[in-house]
Amino acid sequence: MRLSRVLERTLRDGSMVTVSRVWEVAFSEQGRGARVSGVQMEAKVDAPASLAALARIEEERSTAQMWPILLSEDGRIAAAGDSKSAADINAALEEAERMIARKPMPGNAQDVRMEYLRTVAEAGGSLLEEMPPDLFFPIGTNSRVERELSLPGGISGNFVAIYEARASAAGWLDSARREVSTSVEGSAQRAVEIWRLDSA
Repeated sequence: MRLSRVLERTLRDGSMVTVSRVWEVAFSEQGRGARVSGVQMEAKVDAPASLAALARIEEERSTAQMWPILLSEDGRIAAAGDSKSAADINAALEEAERMIARKPMPGNAQDVRMEYLRTVAEAGGSLLEEMPPDLFFPIGTNSRVERELSLPGGISGNFVAIYEARASAAGWLDSARREVSTSVEGSAQRAVEIWRLDSA
């Protein structure tokens, strides 16, 4: 079977970086659960020309360390850890707010807003570094976490994390989508991740 992931991130200037990867995966029984092994078959990065060197590094980056993945008896990812809960998200955002409070900020109001946005977006983006626990066998429970941010200087912001997944008729992953968006005083950044599992 083939597992694919497409991650799109908007940058501060409104341009976009897209990272696409495809793995060939195989499932085998292991104890009361299953073992998922995988080999990366494709990697492609679309990015602005100014980021060509970084894009090339990302394309060449190995993902071998993410395999194998162990699934529990109910099909949830056991060995790779759990995805972030609402409490985890709040903890990440609270840490971002503490970082903002500690950092010296530029005098220009627009620069301040963009620095706040970058800090909060990085905290939210870290949520996409772990696979959803029900990725391979979605349980059909979608989630949305939204939080208003109160930043120094009376600046306000908003954070939204959305997860939606759909199973195939056979019960395994058809598609899953996660979106993390942050906005600060009208400036916004967004990251969208889409997973699919198809017959090879």
